[in-house]
Amino acid sequence: MDMENIVQALITMAGLYVVVPRLLSVFTFINKVFLRQKLDLKQRYSKGESYALVTGCTSGIGEALAHALAEEGFNLILVSRTKSKLETVEKQLI
Repeated sequence: MDMENIVQALITMAGLYVVVPRLLSVFTFINKVFLRQKLDLKQRYSKGESYALVTGCTSGIGEALAHALAEEGFNLILVSRTKSKLETVEKQLI
């Protein structure tokens, strides 16, 4: 092999070293967001009646989680620092 072919092979390997991990992360993202089936929490964690404890259920992620678990059919135990906000979320979920 002459020097030109060696340089070309090194450049190709360096390019692959940069491109392949990027492609892998793109494919992983597409799989997670678009292709993966929804996880059935009720089936996975249920042994009869299913209960879920949700803290911070009056706003943000806790509230969204409470709504999602209620839609899945879980019995919920809600925890909040503010009773009035807790009662509001309870009315939304019933």
